[in-house]
Amino acid sequence: MARVKSPKQRPAYFRIRNSANMSGGERKKRITQEQAWEEAGSEFYQESYPGALEDLEVLKRDPNHLKTLLPSKQNRGAATNRRVHETKATMKCKTRYQTMTVRKGTTGANAEIQVSLLPDLSENLANEESTWEEIMKIKATPIHMSQKKELKLKLQSAETFRLQGLKQFKWQRRKLWQKCKAHFRENQSKWRLWEGSLSSLEAYTGTGVSSLFRFTKWLLCVNMFTVLLMYPNYLLGTKKQYNSSQQVMWDLCDDHNDTTSIECCAATYENSSRWASPEIDLDTAVGLLTGAGWLEWTAFFYGTYARGNMKAILGDYNVSIGYLVSNFLFFLITFILICKNVTKTVRHKIMERENGNYLYSNLIFGGWDYCLQNEINAKMRQKAIFTQLKHLLDLELSQSRGHRDKDNNLRVMPIRLFINVIVLALLVTSGYIVTLMLHVTYPWHILLSEYSVPLTIALLNRIVGFIFEKITLIENYNYFNVLRVTALRCLILRLTNLTVFMFSLYSRLNCPRKYNECASAACNTPLCWESYVGQQIYKLIISDVLLQVFLTFFLHFPRSFLYKHLHCSSLRQEFLLFQHYLDLVYLQLLGFLGIFYAPFLPLLLCLLLFILFYVKKFACIYNCVPPLRVHYGFRCSAHFMSILFLCYVLSLLPITYSILYIMPSRSCGPFKGLLSVAHLIKDTYTQLPVWITSSITHMFNTPYFLLISIILLLVLYYYHNVSVTNREMVQILKKQLILEGQDKQFLLDRLSAFIKQQQDKQKAAMARSVN
Repeated sequence: MARVKSPKQRPAYFRIRNSANMSGGERKKRITQEQAWEEAGSEFYQESYPGALEDLEVLKRDPNHLKTLLPSKQNRGAATNRRVHETKATMKCKTRYQTMTVRKGTTGANAEIQVSLLPDLSENLANEESTWEEIMKIKATPIHMSQKKELKLKLQSAETFRLQGLKQFKWQRRKLWQKCKAHFRENQSKWRLWEGSLSSLEAYTGTGVSSLFRFTKWLLCVNMFTVLLMYPNYLLGTKKQYNSSQQVMWDLCDDHNDTTSIECCAATYENSSRWASPEIDLDTAVGLLTGAGWLEWTAFFYGTYARGNMKAILGDYNVSIGYLVSNFLFFLITFILICKNVTKTVRHKIMERENGNYLYSNLIFGGWDYCLQNEINAKMRQKAIFTQLKHLLDLELSQSRGHRDKDNNLRVMPIRLFINVIVLALLVTSGYIVTLMLHVTYPWHILLSEYSVPLTIALLNRIVGFIFEKITLIENYNYFNVLRVTALRCLILRLTNLTVFMFSLYSRLNCPRKYNECASAACNTPLCWESYVGQQIYKLIISDVLLQVFLTFFLHFPRSFLYKHLHCSSLRQEFLLFQHYLDLVYLQLLGFLGIFYAPFLPLLLCLLLFILFYVKKFACIYNCVPPLRVHYGFRCSAHFMSILFLCYVLSLLPITYSILYIMPSRSCGPFKGLLSVAHLIKDTYTQLPVWITSSITHMFNTPYFLLISIILLLVLYYYHNVSVTNREMVQILKKQLILEGQDKQFLLDRLSAFIKQQQDKQKAAMARSVN
C-alpha cells in the first residue's frame, strides 16, 4: 500500500471533502487504509489585519489615517475577488471530484506524485458560468476602472472547470442573450422618441426640469396606446359613406305619423346636421376648430358609430359591446399604469423618511447634477444649492424656536385666514363668470360664439392662477410650501370651472322630451348630445393649448427679450414646474372626460402633446431661467402623478353616472334606443350561459361587494409595496450592521496592538533603566 503524504507535510489549511454518494462503510474503509487529511484549524477562519504596527506609526503622523483603514471605507468591489457561492441555481459553483486508485507495487516517490496530482479541493474551483457571472457583477460595481480590469484579469486567469454537453449549450445561449440585450440597450437611444432632446435638456437645466418633458413623453405614449385600442371600433363600427338610403327614410318619416322612432330620429339628425363634403374652404376650417360639420361625421365622435352586429373575419362583431369594452380596457390599463408610477412615490417617501437625518449631507454630496454641461446653468445650480441650504437652516431655526412663537402665530394666522377667504371668493367669482358666459351668444360670428365659454375658462385659469401665485407669497410659507399651496389652489380652480361647465351641460341634456320629439325642444337639447359633449371638450382642449402657445411666443418671449437687454429684475421669469405640470394634467383630465364621447380624442392629445413638448422646450431655454431651488426629478413627477391619479378618479364619476342613469340619444350612437347604457350590460348578462350567470350571481350577491373588493385590493397593493420597501430597508440596515461590526473588530485589534506596543516600550524602558 502506498503511503499518503503526512498531514504535517500538507498545508495547514488543506482539507479533503468526501463525495456525497459515499456510503458509511466506504468511509470507514478509506479511513483505515489511508490517513485522513487534517482539517483546517480555527486559526484559518480568524480574520486578521496585517501591518498593525506599521499603521500605528502612520497614525502618529496622521490621526485621520485610521478612518481610511476601516473595512466599511474600503472598496467594496474588492470583495468580488472572493468566490461567493450562493444557494441559487444560477450561482452555484460546481466542483468535480476525481478518484484514483493507488495500486500495489507503486514506489513511495510515485505515490507522492500521484497524491500531488489530486486537485486542491479547498480552492473549490468554479466553472465557466459562475466565472462569467462574477465578471458581469464587476461591471456594476462602483469602483475604479483599473480595479475592474485587475479583478477581471484575475478571474479570467484563474483555473475553472469547463462545462460540457447541454449545460455548455444553455450557458452559451444565455451568454448570447445577455449580449444581445446589452447591445439593444446601447442602441435604443437612437430610435427612442426625444432621447436627444431630453439629454440636452438635462445638460442645460438638470433632471428636475427634464422630468416635466419625460412626463410629457409618458402621456404621449399612453394616448398612442389608446388610439390603437380604439382602432378596431373604427374599422368595424363606423358607418360608411352617406348615401341616398337615409334620404328615402327621411321621406318616409315625413309621411309617417310616428316620427320619433329610432330610424326616423337618426334620419332627422343626419339630414339636419350633415354639411357638404370637406373641401379647402371656410367651412372646413370652422369644422376643424369647432368639431362640428364634416368632422362630426368622422370616427372622431360618438355619433358615427352604428348599433348592432357587423360582419368581421372571425364572425359577427357587436359594435355596442365592443365600444363599451374598449373604453373599459382604456380606463383599466390607465389605472394600472398610474398605480405603478404612484407606488414608486410610496417607496421613495419611505426611503427618504429613513434618511431624513442626513438632509445636509445628501444635499451637499448628492445635490449636484452631473448632467449639466452649461457654465451659466452650473452657476445657477450652485446658487440653488446654496439657497436651499440657507432655507434648511432657516427651517431648523424656526423649529428650534418651537416652530413659531405666540406673537408670530397671532400675526400669521389672521393673514392666512383672510387670504383663504379671498381665494374662496375668487373661486366663486370664477364659477359665476363661466355660468354667465354660457348664455352669451354671438350670432354674427360662429367661431366666437363657439369659443366664448372655452376661452373664458382658459383665461380664468391663467389670470386667477396668477393671482393665487402672488397672494400666497404673503402667507409667510417657505419656498416649497408656496409651490404646493399654489399648485393645490390652481388645481381646485380648474376643477371648479370644469365642474360648473359640466353641470350646465347636464342641465341642458337631462331635460325630459315630449312623446313626439326625438330630443327636448324646451331645453334645446341636441339630437346627438354625446357628440355635442365631445365637441365641447374638444374645444376646451384646443383653446387651452392655443392660449399656451400664444402666451409663450407673444408674451413671455418679448418679456425675456427685454430682460436680457434691460436687465430689469421685475422682467425675470422663472420656469415654474408646477404650472407646466398642471397644464399637462389638465389636458389629460379633459382626455379622460371626453374619450367616451369622442373615442379618438387621444389622437388629438398625441398631436398637441407633441407640439407642446417643443413649445415648453422653447419656453425653458429661451424665455425662462432655471428654478431658484433644487428640484428633484423623481419628487416632481411622483407628486404630479398622484395628482393625475386623483383627476383620473374624478373623471370616472360623470362617465359612470351617464352610463348608469342618463338615457342615450335616440338619433345616433351604438346605444340608441336603450334606456341607459347599463341596460346593455344587463341584456348581455342575460344572454350568457346559465352556469356563468349563476356563478357571477353567487359571487356578487351583495351590492357593495365589488366596491369593497376593489378597496381591499388597493389597500393590499399599497401595503405590499410598503412591505417590499421595508424589506429593502432591512437588507440595507443589515449590511450596515455587518460593516459596523467589522469596524468595531478592526478598532479593537488596533487598540490591542497599540496597548501591546506601549507595554513593550515600557518593558524596554524599564530594562534600560535597570541596566
